[in-house]
Amino acid sequence: MKVGLVIINHHSQMIRPYGRDLLSNALKSFISFANFDYEIIVVDNQSDNKIEFFNSKNIHYIYIEDQMKKGLTGAWNTGIKEASRLGCDIILNSNDDLIFDKTINSFVNYIIDCEFSTDSVYGPLTN
Repeated sequence: MKVGLVIINHHSQMIRPYGRDLLSNALKSFISFANFDYEIIVVDNQSDNKIEFFNSKNIHYIYIEDQMKKGLTGAWNTGIKEASRLGCDIILNSNDDLIFDKTINSFVNYIIDCEFSTDSVYGPLTN
């Protein structure tokens, strides 16, 4: 079973000057603690500049040119579609300022082992 983590990122000097730092911290902490197969989809919702981002085996970067067309929900939908295309069975949505710890593994294990594991689970994710 593969988990897709969709992280919505925005960085602008006027509105969110620490957006890139938040993204970096979220990526580092998730990668440090996740002990399951995953894909990370970073959807950059019209930051000032595109990130010179390394697409790796597990990290994918999508840049949205005009966030005013679809807003935050449009960015989430873009990430969900990409996670589905990558074959993810479980998709988690978060903003770039969520920091995961080892509890993420318990959360994913619960979904996998739950008696209703053939059903969809949707809801906000916090730690």
